[in-house]
Amino acid sequence: VMRMGPMSSIGAYFIDVSNGSGTAAYPLLLNPIGGGSVGIGTSSPSVSGIEISRATGSASPTPSELRLSTTTSASDWSTTDPYARVSFYSVDGSSSGPKIMNSIEAITTSTTGAISDLVFKSRTNKLLQLNEDVSSFYTGNSERMRIDSSGNVGIGTNAPARNLSIS
Repeated sequence: VMRMGPMSSIGAYFIDVSNGSGTAAYPLLLNPIGGGSVGIGTSSPSVSGIEISRATGSASPTPSELRLSTTTSASDWSTTDPYARVSFYSVDGSSSGPKIMNSIEAITTSTTGAISDLVFKSRTNKLLQLNEDVSSFYTGNSERMRIDSSGNVGIGTNAPARNLSIS
């Protein structure tokens, strides 16, 4: 059963897909006939896939936003597993073919979820990890260079003591 309608309490509309009694949720699939595109905020998407648009008519526009959020409670935060991920995916039908080719992950660095890092990966190898204090660069999944909050650069060390520390 698919239901659509207003949510007057928050001034929005909803789309809900479930079994007839509402006890099981089902995925909502958007599959335009003929390989078309999906537009959010636009009636004529100009890309093949999904376009999110926000027309403000202002010289200082409010940006379009794609939000990945979680309702994880404080005691469940992981400092090793991402709570949000954007994956660049290849659908290769061969059994050994690539799947997730690259990704950007948000990983909390505290068990309260208050501070997060962005981690850029190529397949499963970490390339770059960013937060407000440190930028770390990786090859072969090992940190090779770091720039700290003081602007010190460390190559082969994760604690640079000078403008340039090489170990």
